[in-house]
Amino acid sequence: MVVSCCVVNCTTRFDKDNPNSFFRVPKKPDTRRKLWISAIKRRDQDGKAWEPSDHDRVCHLHFISGQKSNDKSNPDYVPSINMGYDERTDASLRAARHDRLQKRDAEKGRQEVASVLLDLSENVPPPEKGM
Repeated sequence: MVVSCCVVNCTTRFDKDNPNSFFRVPKKPDTRRKLWISAIKRRDQDGKAWEPSDHDRVCHLHFISGQKSNDKSNPDYVPSINMGYDERTDASLRAARHDRLQKRDAEKGRQEVASVLLDLSENVPPPEKGM
């Protein structure tokens, strides 16, 4: 059976060829379970709050040390990295990246034109008097 991470947009899978660490959403204490569910921020298809099943797992990529901790003062008590709920979509990220590239290219083109014009102006002899 292939197990996959339940965090939104995480594609990490566990099988015998990929021995990553996966952790069950805790059942007890109830406060810790609620913290994990809150951090995962999933919704069911009907928009209701997601309730994890016994088969749902979170992979090591969502913990600072790569392991969960049972110490309440440890930041890995609750998963916190790459939680998959960035408000921007992949399409908007690509569009923003494209816009930045176009700006850089346009600025680079302006700088090259300015450099060529400067070179030309330095190589032009001054006009002779009387002409």
